[in-house]
Amino acid sequence: MARKARTAEVEVENPDLASVLDGDDDAALERILAQSGVKKLSETYDGWNDDNVLSTGIVALDAASGIGGYPKGRMVEIYGDESAGKTTAFLHTVVAAQRAGMPVVYIDAENALDLAYCARLGVDVDKMLVNQPESLEEAMDLMIKTMKREKTEGGKKGKGVLFVFDSVPAIKSMEVMEKGAGERSMMAEANRWAENGPKLITLAAATNSILLLVNQTRADTTATNARYAKKQTPGGKFIKFAASLRLEISAKRVMDESDKKEPKALGQETKVKFVKNKVGGPGKVAEYFLPAGKPVDWAEDVIDSAIQTGVVLADTKYNKETGELESSKNAFTLPLRDGWLDLINEDELDIWIDNGEFEAEERGDGENLNTVENFVSSYDLDTEYISVRFKGKFVEELADFERLLDAIEKAVREKVRERKEVGEVRKTRPDRAKLETKRLLSVAERRALAEKAAQAK
Repeated sequence: MARKARTAEVEVENPDLASVLDGDDDAALERILAQSGVKKLSETYDGWNDDNVLSTGIVALDAASGIGGYPKGRMVEIYGDESAGKTTAFLHTVVAAQRAGMPVVYIDAENALDLAYCARLGVDVDKMLVNQPESLEEAMDLMIKTMKREKTEGGKKGKGVLFVFDSVPAIKSMEVMEKGAGERSMMAEANRWAENGPKLITLAAATNSILLLVNQTRADTTATNARYAKKQTPGGKFIKFAASLRLEISAKRVMDESDKKEPKALGQETKVKFVKNKVGGPGKVAEYFLPAGKPVDWAEDVIDSAIQTGVVLADTKYNKETGELESSKNAFTLPLRDGWLDLINEDELDIWIDNGEFEAEERGDGENLNTVENFVSSYDLDTEYISVRFKGKFVEELADFERLLDAIEKAVREKVRERKEVGEVRKTRPDRAKLETKRLLSVAERRALAEKAAQAK
């Protein structure tokens, strides 16, 4: 009888986990969790916010990622052909990390980074730490030691460290370095990544660090038909499995051919495909224009992303000759609801509001329409939209415009992180001529469109 009593007593003190999870005894659950070392999944995830997400530095990439940037505590791989824009992409991320107060450690295996170009993109070269290792093992030891130093005893995660590994195929293992030029070594680097990669992933998660690996592409020589051969990336399979995001970058050069003898490169149209995305869904595509030798245009990047996510509307104008609505590349339609109007200075409104034919129009009493109330009422009091020019003559001198763009960029990130239908938002840079807009037309324009529709019927 005594033995049965002890058994019953044990069952009361240590109930099984299934029964506790199904019950309402929170104290028993907390006791079991403390003894076993496990915890609720909800306690490990606070949602994606600025504390666990680092902006890529390019708003189009932030929007396509689904969470507003790169997740901290993870591995990210960006790869592509030569001159695709990989270096510029990670340098924008370096700038974003420095602005967020996140230390940056750049592992330079290629020895080809241009200091002047970094400065032009906004990198603080005095605060960017650089290491040029002689072997892959040395680079991995550096990252491991740095993250162990960042790891706190209380387990509280800090801002972490951004490690930029440039690039995976450019650095060889000690085994290869010690051999002669004619001696071969099979899968040496892949083995090192498979052995030490899990350590890096574990420490990155513990310290909120980001492992940003820059990779290259290679032709698949095993394919029987070169036409259908897939591009391969060095480093073995581990990187493909371990990376939470894999970004494939490609570009199309844009030339100024006005001078036939000496055409000049204006920049390139960059296309980034999220081949793998564990946090926001794969398959999304971001496109942005990269000027030659300059950073991505912030205003254009913000507005394009805002149009994609529906924060603002594309702007169109009515062409009287063709009878069609044409896109305006230097403008967008701004809803005046949700406090947008508070960011506008009425004294400067007539400078950067693109009010088209209403600019010279006056009421019968001689009152000009270049005020917020009159301008909005002359359009449509029910919808309250105005058209804003973001590449005007005086726009760079206006602090109001910069504050407005800051607010729009913040709204884009909030919209992306809602995670409702973000994945179905436009996957590429918008063709503003084809987007459905709510451009408010004058009476004459509306009448012309109505007549054209009647003729078509």
